[in-house]
Amino acid sequence: MQLSRACAAIFVLIQQVIFIDIGYNWNESWVTKSNHAEAEETGSGRKWLAAILASCGLLFAASLTLIGFMFGYFAGDGCTANKWFISVTLILNILVLIIQLSGEVASLLTSAVIGAYGSYLCYSAVTRSPLAVCNPQLGESNVFGIVVGVAMTIISLTWTGYSHTAAESLSS
Repeated sequence: MQLSRACAAIFVLIQQVIFIDIGYNWNESWVTKSNHAEAEETGSGRKWLAAILASCGLLFAASLTLIGFMFGYFAGDGCTANKWFISVTLILNILVLIIQLSGEVASLLTSAVIGAYGSYLCYSAVTRSPLAVCNPQLGESNVFGIVVGVAMTIISLTWTGYSHTAAESLSS
């Protein structure tokens, strides 16, 4: 069981690196498309930049909504661990955003992707509480968590395969 826990922790860390890579590449791709469109016709690249901002807004809104949901449903009286997990997730999401934007190569989209992923991980953690007062979903199937977890695993593994084969074809 301890080996499984260690492997799961390593997988989560690797998955975070993969999602950071996805965020950077997604942002870079749309900025490049914006620059190409702008070179062809002045003002036409704004749609790509607006798409980046809309994607960021959607991901940040989803993250904040999920955090609010968790505070409302999983942070009752006596649920110190859940309150701590949710608060730390919110603080880390804000810190990731600040640190990301203070660097030379800032990407709001990467921060939004990591914030949404971190919020999902927090949700996954608080739904594992064995205390009924801290987990209103205790005893129920967590279909949302399973579907999102499988989707994130598929996305990260697909991206890893795609980026590896793309790198191989560029070096050939």
